[in-house]
Amino acid sequence: MLKNIRILLCLQQNTGYRDFLDIINSKSDNLLEITEASTLYKLLEESVPDKISLVFLDHFFMDKLSAEACSILGTPGFICIILTEDYYDSIVREAYVYDVLAYSNSSFVNNFLIRLEDDLKHRLEYQFLQKKLKKFDDISMKLTTEKNINNLLDLIIDSSMELTYAEAGTIYIVIDKNTSEWSYYENNAENKCLKFVLAKNKALTVDLEQQILSINKSSINGYTVLTEKSARIDDVYNISEAVAYKFNSSFDQLTGYRTKSMLNVPLKDHQGRILGVIQLINKKNKGISIPFDDTDELLASSLAGLAAVAIENAILYKMNEKLLESKTLKLQSTVEELNSAQIQLVQKEKMAAVGQLAAGVAHEINNPLGFIKSNHETMQKYIEKLISLIDIYKDFSKNCSNSNDISNITDYENKSKMEFIKEDIFELHKESSDGLNRIGVIVNALRAFSHIDQVDGLQEYDINQCILDTLTICSSKIKYTQIDIQNQLNDIPSVKCNAGEINQVILNILINAIDAILAKDPAGIGIIRIQTNVVDNFICFEIEDDGIGIPEEIQNRIFEPFYTTKPIGQGTGLGLNICYDIIVKKHHGEILVQSHPGLGSKFTIKLPK
Repeated sequence: MLKNIRILLCLQQNTGYRDFLDIINSKSDNLLEITEASTLYKLLEESVPDKISLVFLDHFFMDKLSAEACSILGTPGFICIILTEDYYDSIVREAYVYDVLAYSNSSFVNNFLIRLEDDLKHRLEYQFLQKKLKKFDDISMKLTTEKNINNLLDLIIDSSMELTYAEAGTIYIVIDKNTSEWSYYENNAENKCLKFVLAKNKALTVDLEQQILSINKSSINGYTVLTEKSARIDDVYNISEAVAYKFNSSFDQLTGYRTKSMLNVPLKDHQGRILGVIQLINKKNKGISIPFDDTDELLASSLAGLAAVAIENAILYKMNEKLLESKTLKLQSTVEELNSAQIQLVQKEKMAAVGQLAAGVAHEINNPLGFIKSNHETMQKYIEKLISLIDIYKDFSKNCSNSNDISNITDYENKSKMEFIKEDIFELHKESSDGLNRIGVIVNALRAFSHIDQVDGLQEYDINQCILDTLTICSSKIKYTQIDIQNQLNDIPSVKCNAGEINQVILNILINAIDAILAKDPAGIGIIRIQTNVVDNFICFEIEDDGIGIPEEIQNRIFEPFYTTKPIGQGTGLGLNICYDIIVKKHHGEILVQSHPGLGSKFTIKLPK
């Protein structure tokens, strides 16, 4: 044991320790004699981490040690033994002192060194185990965080080989014969077999095809699955006849590789089900194959348990990932369907609003069309008479000497009322032009309301113009009431919006205001005030009526979809919900309502500048 340990022998003078020096020299090949405290400190600083150094220190050196040297000697990498001819209690109480060797004779020194070697052996074993546990803890952390199944299998085989010093390793998994999917084995399950999925060998390149193996006790892997126990074999070519399994040497014969020792551990999950087998081959110590020991089996079995849980988690993660992907695609499809349905609902609501005004709009267009048609017929007769008069003028020009021709012209002018036609034709033209302009205004307002030519997204629009266009659409509904529209459209900047949608909001609220006034007074006597202004960072417009108002108990529900207070068949319950969706969700604005039953309501819409 002492031959492999670095020994620092610090003696002020060695004449009194000659027998000790002879004994220690015979037991160590790595002994340094030191006579200066400064040299000792330098060697302490140069010590190799994780290596134990044994320091024999003449008690005369103790007073010469610096605080730094004492601190280093107190670390786990050093065992400091004080040499003295007498036993001093005060020496034992120093923090860095492991023990005191009170030198008396060779027999006492030998007994002390035997005990010291035993202590060193236990300390090295403890240190080795600590390293293994630290490595095992690091591997456990990696196993629990790895979600890719292929990376996980690589990590399992690499870690197993590293912990046990195995030269080669293989992973077999349990699969279902019918589906070839990863499965598990429990309670004499049928239709299960083992599939080789990964092999690594430090001695040669392994590139084997995946194989399917039956599960039975005649194979070492089958035995591991069926018994749910580890199989540790010192020499696979000298397996006892008392055991049921035999070693399959086909790999050795195919590659020339020589398998010696083997350790098989089951991949057992937390429910006791076997997911597969880890097979480790040829433990190496300085290039020599040696048997796997109890520590190897304990570490490999513990790792296999963690690995089984990690594999299960990785499989579940993959399944959940696929499920989530499927659900996401389905959700996307549902969202697209909902968006499509919402667009259709919005369009239907817009068409419903326009439908309520369709008869009035048609009447508004038919009025100018009626007198344009009448004027057109009259002007046709005027034109015919004028053409006839022109023809008479032509005849007259050919026979200008005939006085009867002049009389004919005068008679025709009087009969056809040419003087009246001269005056009336311009009036007819003016009326027709006014009618056409009126139709143009209505058509343009309808076009602005629908905004069929607007591309997706927001564009700069004048809210005042939106209000005027919408009022044009509503004019037919307002015309036959006594509602007074009071506009106070102030000078406001343009705002980025979808004008078609904003027009729909204005139209919905205006129709509600008209209906509220008619509900309060069927004669339609009332006032609608419309005002625009700038408040802070918002472009605002208000639509206020003095109609019937909204009951206080339902004011918090008016923006809910399909909620309406109108009689069946007169409202869809979507108007204000669509208004809320357009203003709040699409334009990131606000829509506020103030209402007092019997006094009226005011809707305030705020759009960010």
